[in-house]
Amino acid sequence: MCLRLFFTLNVVVLSLLKLPAQEVIRIPAGDPLSQASLADRWTWAQKEARQRKLQQGFWVGFSVGRLMEEGSFFNTHFSESRQSPKTLEEILYGTDRQSHRRTRDHFDPSERYRRVQKDIAILFRFQPHADVSRKPEKVSAGTIGLSFDALEYPIVWLGGVSHEESVTLLVTHYDNSSSIDFKSTILGILSWHERSTKAYELLTKVLNGPDAEDLRKKAALFLGEFDDNVTLELLQQAAESDRSSAVAENAVLGISRMESESAVDVLVKLAKNSKRDGVRKKAVHSLSRFASEKAVSTLQDIVYNDKDVELQKQALYALSRIKKDDPIPQLISLARSHTNSEVRKYAIYLLGQSKDERALDALIDLVKK
Repeated sequence: MCLRLFFTLNVVVLSLLKLPAQEVIRIPAGDPLSQASLADRWTWAQKEARQRKLQQGFWVGFSVGRLMEEGSFFNTHFSESRQSPKTLEEILYGTDRQSHRRTRDHFDPSERYRRVQKDIAILFRFQPHADVSRKPEKVSAGTIGLSFDALEYPIVWLGGVSHEESVTLLVTHYDNSSSIDFKSTILGILSWHERSTKAYELLTKVLNGPDAEDLRKKAALFLGEFDDNVTLELLQQAAESDRSSAVAENAVLGISRMESESAVDVLVKLAKNSKRDGVRKKAVHSLSRFASEKAVSTLQDIVYNDKDVELQKQALYALSRIKKDDPIPQLISLARSHTNSEVRKYAIYLLGQSKDERALDALIDLVKK
């Protein structure tokens, strides 16, 4: 029995190792169609899928280039299959090409300002027995250095396209779909394109329209990629008066994606004056990513003077995350002398999370007292 089980397991393992590579179907090299519009290439993909009788389902994909921070990546639904360590780049172009392989799960702040050109793949999956003229069931996108499940369907690959062509196709599929998940994913993908009038119009239309709350939340968040004063004013209005509290809170997160001093001013205003507790908390949390004097002084004011204890604790946490100043002395002071016991306890908790020797000495001193 044991020998039979051992033999069976080995057969399974060997069969997994011999799984065929994922099929990639592409326009023949030198064919003028490779330089044609995305619309023409999409039509070619329809014909190719029918001629090859891809009855088990398939992907149709293309890529757009984007200047990105070196350690960053974009990902919607790309698989992290343990059975398939290959990146999409390896599947499409072979193992010799390793331009931007993702080597870790965290973002290194030292790479924040080094920007490189990366390819973002956008893929539409079609159900078995469907053809490209029908609606895709799923859309995924990610930098091609991410892993992709090589055990799935064939990929009909159309090559690189312009941002505007990509946006036009994505907006068309958004309008034609009734799936909230599908439409939500498209909104996120649109935000990673170069600034596009079509993308902006769709995002603002969704935010201000009768769409489902989940879609309006995504629109509020992704509009933050359009870092300008008009969009800032739009998101501020949503944060202050949108009919949905969830959308209002996501508008704050959208503002936090912006880099301008005006965005900090709006976050300060919302943190101090919003009538919505959720909006205030999101604004306080968002201020932690800004190291300006205005952000720090606002958080300190809330920690010491606000009447909402939970908001005080949120501001204290935000202060501990700002890289501009050394947070340990302030945490020690608050743990010793803040007038509210809950805030003191939270300062002690944050000191306990630190590996700084000063924090340990302060905690020992507090215990002795």
